[in-house]
Amino acid sequence: MKQKDKEKRLALKELLDPFTNPKKQTGAFFSKVKAYNDPCYAVVLGFIGALLMGLVLPWFGFFFMKVEFALMIPPSSVTPNMKDEVNKWCLYMFCLAITAGLCTFIGKFSFVVVGENITMNMRRNLYQALLRKHIGWHDDRSHASGMMTSVLASDVQALNGVSTESFAVMVEALFAVVFGIALAYYFCW
Repeated sequence: MKQKDKEKRLALKELLDPFTNPKKQTGAFFSKVKAYNDPCYAVVLGFIGALLMGLVLPWFGFFFMKVEFALMIPPSSVTPNMKDEVNKWCLYMFCLAITAGLCTFIGKFSFVVVGENITMNMRRNLYQALLRKHIGWHDDRSHASGMMTSVLASDVQALNGVSTESFAVMVEALFAVVFGIALAYYFCW
């Protein structure tokens, strides 16, 4: 079993060598993965969706604060339009929730499409590279068909998570923090 794990690690290391070997790296990780992206519009759409979602999150806090302040009016000074004021801010929050849902869907769906295309293109290129190998290369135990199938099936899938899923979360969090701080400074934090 240890031999199989060692062989699997060697095959994966050989596959990912252009990405992990500093001598073979000519650019950043994302510039290498970019070559496997077919629909560039999906990256832009995903980025816009994550950006808008990052902008929406601080507004939730602002609207929630407005509703809370509208409800904190002392009972002695309750006015007839207090309910209208609360309803107005709740309606704004509802519209913002719908916007957040749409932005999240657009961002996540676009990055899923990009991730699946990266995985498919990487598998295609790996399979083509395996077919071009000299026939004697396949006689080695570390290059057995089961090992290569395992690399094609599971190890290439790891690129999907590294390349797209974490990127969407990072963009969303970055814009939420930056816009949240800007909103706080605007309202005299």
